[in-house]
Amino acid sequence: MARHTLDVFQGAEHVVLPSGSCAGMLRRYYPDLLDGADRGRAEELAARTWELSQFLVRVLGVGDLGAGLAGKRVAYHHGCHALRELGVRDEPVDLLRAAGAEVVAWEADEECCGFGGLFSVKLPAVSAGMADRKLDTLPPVDMVTSADGGCLMQMSGRARRRGIATPFRHLASVLWEAVS
Repeated sequence: MARHTLDVFQGAEHVVLPSGSCAGMLRRYYPDLLDGADRGRAEELAARTWELSQFLVRVLGVGDLGAGLAGKRVAYHHGCHALRELGVRDEPVDLLRAAGAEVVAWEADEECCGFGGLFSVKLPAVSAGMADRKLDTLPPVDMVTSADGGCLMQMSGRARRRGIATPFRHLASVLWEAVS
């Protein structure tokens, strides 16, 4: 699969992914999965791979997408891979604020949601407890957003089970609302 991905993106100037975990995989782990010429290709791909908000801010220099989020109270979840592997912290929050959103302080915004792929399957009680901890600290907001779909599924699933009606939306959709 890694070699196929290298082939698919061979001629791309940039690879922009709306997921910190996917971008992290390409940037941090693909070079270690392969050897020889394929390792070199993986290193080149890693250098051209970006998480969406990181690309908008660092590469395109976007600071303002519009004011479509004016008056919205938003909580931002920093997915583990984007935050810890890619160093994406300020970019999504800055874009949300520039679009008029009030990004509400959330004491657990940088804590793991407990999804972690197979982690949530192998240790479901721990996984649910981690998501519940985040939800227990969630302030009143109009929505929760993140650049990681897995995290959003984890938290929104737990929220539904607990009767919490707060919407959980992907950062790309929220930023598109800012433009509209």
